[in-house]
Parts: sequence; structure tokens; C-alpha cells
Amino acid sequence: MASAQPAGAAPAPPADQQQVYETIGRDYLLGSALAGYNSGLFAYGQTGSGKTFTVLGSDRDPGIVPRLTRDLFEQGGAASSEMRVSASFLEIYNETLKDLLNPALQRRKPLYVHQHPQLGVYVPHLTEEAVISHDECMALLDFGSKIRATSQTNMNGTSSRSHALFILRITLPVQDGAHRKIRSSTLNLIDLAGSERVKKSGAAGQRMREGQNINSSLSVLGQVISKLADGKVRGSKHV
Repeated sequence: MASAQPAGAAPAPPADQQQVYETIGRDYLLGSALAGYNSGLFAYGQTGSGKTFTVLGSDRDPGIVPRLTRDLFEQGGAASSEMRVSASFLEIYNETLKDLLNPALQRRKPLYVHQHPQLGVYVPHLTEEAVISHDECMALLDFGSKIRATSQTNMNGTSSRSHALFILRITLPVQDGAHRKIRSSTLNLIDLAGSERVKKSGAAGQRMREGQNINSSLSVLGQVISKLADGKVRGSKHV
């Protein structure tokens, strides 16, 4: 987390997991989702910088996702007993999509990204598991994380070799005066593989190919975010 510091001021102490969650997870991500807005998180940075720890954490020090799912069922459940949540877990490895909740499924054709005028961007046939508790979310996250592609490099002992998207779809009935409405939203919680330099990582062969695909995809992502942020993209223009 970066913050503005007066010239000559001592650097701020590092933020702990709870501070990171309260700053960007509870109000921005979860608050927006429960209000009916789609929201997303990118963990972006160099390999070994702590992205996966920030997103997932550990049993003793949970990251953003475990804290968010716990609050989701506490706050959403308190707002409506009819809240419905489904979870998906998608991996992008060497530019190929993989269903981390159903990795053994034999498909007639590979998974692909589709843009629908009403549904927006989604992956057809990606497994969606209904979940009713924080513990069920964590069980799915643990299952998918164990088969996600990781490997050792000179820069990181457990380097993520793929991008991973944990996707929560939320449907929440709300009463608006005399009318009953349905709020639907999607939370995309994304742990990106880290950028790396071949000379520093010592990658060769398959590891080098993985690194090249990771760096290429992160470069394209940066260009897309830059284009969207500069305010010049209007209407139906495609980025």
C-alpha cells in the first residue's frame, strides 16, 4: 500500500493484513458487491513480492479473500436470508484457461472468454458451485489452490506460474419501499502471477516459457488499464 509522505518524513510502517482488508476489501469490494455493483481486485507486482499472501494469507493471518467471504455471509446473510452465492475458480496458464474446481473434466473444446450484451464478460461452462458459508468458500479455494501451477525459481521458492481468478456471483433480494428488487453482482478476486526477469529468476525451458507468457500478459493488461484510465475510450470502442 503506497501513501503520500511529506519530504523527509519517516516511512510509514507496513500495513498488516487486517489494515489492507479494511482499506480496500471491506468497504470498496464487499460494500460495492452488496450494493449491486460488480467489483474486482488485482494483486499485481514482481514475483516474490507477497501478492498471494496478501490475497489468501495463512491460517494464522488470513488475507483479503478469507476475510471478505466471512464478512460476506455475515453482512449479506443479515441483510437477507435469501442471499445466494456461487463460486468459480479459473486459472490462466500459458494463455490457456483451466477450471480449478473441475480439472479432470474432459471437454469437447477448451474454455474460452465470451462477451455477452447482458451478462458481460464470462467463461461459458466454467464450474459454478453454490456456497452457503465462509467454510464452503474456503474449501473450494483450498481445493483449487492445491492444483494451481507453481514452481521454484531463484526469485521465489513457490512462484505462481499462472494467473488465478476466484469469482463470486452474488444475488441479494432487497425491499425498496413497496417493491422487491434483486441485486446481482460479481466479485472478481485475482491473484496475478508475478513479473520476472529471466537473468534473475534463472528460468530455463518450460519455466522460461511460463515467464515469457506471464510477462506478455501483464504487459497487455497494463496497456488496457492505461487506455481505460486515460478517459479517451468512449461508447462502444473496444480496448
